[in-house]
Amino acid sequence: MKILVFMLKGLFIQMLFLLPMTLPAQTRGIVWEYQIVTAVESVIPGGLGRSRLLLSDDGGVLEEYKMENFFSLLGINFKNIKANDLLVVQKFNELGEEGWELSNTVSGVYSKSDVSVTDSKTGVGASSSGEGIFITRYIFRRQKSR
Repeated sequence: MKILVFMLKGLFIQMLFLLPMTLPAQTRGIVWEYQIVTAVESVIPGGLGRSRLLLSDDGGVLEEYKMENFFSLLGINFKNIKANDLLVVQKFNELGEEGWELSNTVSGVYSKSDVSVTDSKTGVGASSSGEGIFITRYIFRRQKSR
């Protein structure tokens, strides 16, 4: 019993010293400012959609960069995907040089469903119009100057 009490006291003392190191940075007095980068990538066949990279800050300033569409007239275009990736990496590197760090990423897909297809072997169905967009929101932060 004495050993158990001794171990619990030791654990309690360790928690007192380690707990402040595990608290979120916000509770330790760091104040963050945020910047959002949104990639809107079109998957409309034939390259008819519009794809953009949008950068916005808390001052309402919006920068817009044209991105290539995933599809050309011949189908999926890997050169366009590569060009989009290069643009995103370039902007991320610029933000990194300015002291921004990637804090979180949120993505979503919108697809207009007006065509239904069922696999005759498996019976599994899917709906798709072949049109849609991928939206990825990158949330950057940096320590705010006081």
